[in-house]
Amino acid sequence: TQAGHVGVIDPKTTFYADVPEPLATNATDQVLPQSLLVFNTALSETFYGISAYNDRRTYLHTTQDQTLPPFAQDAIVAASGVEWNVQKLDTSHSPFLSQPKQLAAIVVANIKAFIATY
Repeated sequence: TQAGHVGVIDPKTTFYADVPEPLATNATDQVLPQSLLVFNTALSETFYGISAYNDRRTYLHTTQDQTLPPFAQDAIVAASGVEWNVQKLDTSHSPFLSQPKQLAAIVVANIKAFIATY
């Protein structure tokens, strides 16, 4: 790994545990080191806290996630200080690869629900 960056020892298990082959291998081959700045740079602003987003925030809880285990996801949601519509999907970190139809259905349902609040 280059200086100032961090890598993942086993990206296939970490990010794509439930992704079918050869898609998992193709995705794994594209993983690059991440800058360490992402871990220690404070956010200047968080947009999810704006009151206009009340009743329009969804957090997708991926129950098999090895990158952000369920307890970590719960902590992130709790620490945000705002209310979320938490939805669960029984996937690893990359539902867009492992369960794209189910993910799309959740996104579409949420868009429809958000539109209904206008």
